[in-house]
Amino acid sequence: MICFQLIKKALFGLLFLILTVSSGLSRMESQIDLPECIKYLNQPSYHCTQEYNPICAQNGITYKNECVFCSAMRPDVSILRFKHFGRC
Repeated sequence: MICFQLIKKALFGLLFLILTVSSGLSRMESQIDLPECIKYLNQPSYHCTQEYNPICAQNGITYKNECVFCSAMRPDVSILRFKHFGRC
């Protein structure tokens, strides 16, 4: 009888752990960073800094930084999409 109670507690603990980890992972997935293009909306592309903080677009091109990516995306919003931070 004692063995059954220990197994029951262990299974409950394991289930609790699984639910806690899985809910944390889903929260992390929903908080993915994206470029903040809104802050470059009224800025001409030639005002972008020269810092190297690369962004990879789904077209396979690596853009020098967020400002350059957002400036390139402005005329082709339907074509150019963000893939990930870093080089392609």
